[in-house]
Amino acid sequence: MADATTHLDPASRKRRLAHEAGGQEDELEIQSRKSQMTLHMENQERAFVAASRRTDRSLEARYQSALMASEVHKKRTGKNFRLTHQIVHDEEMYEEEEDEGMPECWPRSQDGSRSRALSQTDAYIAALIARKAGMPNFFEHSHALFAPPTSQQRRFG
Repeated sequence: MADATTHLDPASRKRRLAHEAGGQEDELEIQSRKSQMTLHMENQERAFVAASRRTDRSLEARYQSALMASEVHKKRTGKNFRLTHQIVHDEEMYEEEEDEGMPECWPRSQDGSRSRALSQTDAYIAALIARKAGMPNFFEHSHALFAPPTSQQRRFG
């Protein structure tokens, strides 16, 4: 009777044998690769930041290096750097962009107030709850509360 691993390609055979041996080699290898990748990205980020600080380069080249550092930082941490030509020119510290605390799909008003977006969300949630509670007719007739009176209503009013 042939071994089950004889029909597998060499890489699959190696994975299967390692899995049968406890899989510890694979886990250690994966952890090692992750730490090497993280270290590589950190080094890339440092190199781009250093290139953006070199005064012998043009402002545009320095700005492009800062943008590359921001891209690497985003891959590594999930956050971009807040960058402008002025920040690069003044050699200021690159700070992470702040989270607004709200998902990107939420509407944002220009003046910074979020009350309208929140009230719209509250109304939407209330509508869903009412519909689930068996009040579908409420929404079909609620417009009558705010509609101008019809000619028939004027005669009796």
